[in-house]
Amino acid sequence: MIIFYISNFKIFGGNMKKILLALILLIPVWTMAAETTVSMTGSSGLIAVPSGDTLSDNTVYLGSWMLLANETGYLPRFAVSILQGRFEIGGGGDIQHPNDPSWLINAKYKLYDDKGGGLRVSFGGDYQHNSNANLSWDNGQLFLAFTWEGWAKTSVMFGKTFGDFTEKNNIDFGIGVERTLWSGGFGSFGLILDFVNYEYRLHKGSIRGAGETQRGIFSAGIRLGLFKNLINVDFASTDLLDASREFVFSAGIDLHF
Repeated sequence: MIIFYISNFKIFGGNMKKILLALILLIPVWTMAAETTVSMTGSSGLIAVPSGDTLSDNTVYLGSWMLLANETGYLPRFAVSILQGRFEIGGGGDIQHPNDPSWLINAKYKLYDDKGGGLRVSFGGDYQHNSNANLSWDNGQLFLAFTWEGWAKTSVMFGKTFGDFTEKNNIDFGIGVERTLWSGGFGSFGLILDFVNYEYRLHKGSIRGAGETQRGIFSAGIRLGLFKNLINVDFASTDLLDASREFVFSAGIDLHF
C-alpha cells in the first residue's frame, strides 16, 4: 500500500476522484504491458500520464490524437528516441476549431533503468505556446516519472507547470496503469487507465479532451499494437467522471532507423 502526504499543495478535488485514485494506488503489481507509445502530452506514456520509459532506441514515432465530436480536433505528434533509447525529443500541435492552433515541444531523459521489467525513472518537460482569440501565452512543465512492471505496467509522475495563468501552490500528479490482455505474433491488446490533476496542456478557457478547467481527470481506454507493435492505436474516453467526458482516438507508427 502506498500512502503519501504533501502539505499545502492542491493535488485533486472531489471525494469520488480520491476514491478512484486510492483504488489505482492499491492495485497489486505483478506482468508485461502494451508497447510504449506517445501520450496526449507529447511524451511517451499513457493517455495524459508520461511514463518512466522512452521509445525504443533509434525510433521515430509519427501519429496523431483525435478528439471525436461534432467538430473533430487534431493533435498531431512526433517523437524521436536516440542515445541507446535514453533520450526522447518530440513536438506537435493542437488544432481545435474555433480556437487558434497551439504548439508544443517536449523532451525526456531516462535517468535509471533496472533491466528486466524493473524500475525506470525519467526526467522530462515541455514548452507550450498557446493562443486563442488574439490572446497568447506560454507555459512549461517539468516532471519526474516512475514506471515498473507487475500485474500491470504502472506509471507515476510528479511535476510542476510554470508560466502564465498558473498557481504557485499547485503541483502536477498523475498515475496510470497499462495491462496487456492478449499478445501474439500479430500484436497486442490491452487496457489503459490514468488519473491526472492537470490538463494535457494549459489553456485559458474551454479545451476539449482535457477535462476543461476541472482538476482531477480520470480516463480509460484500450490500446492495440498491430503488426508486432509497428502500429499503435488507442481508443479512450477522457474525464469519465464529469460532464466534459469525451471520446479520443490515436494512431501512430514506429519507424526504426
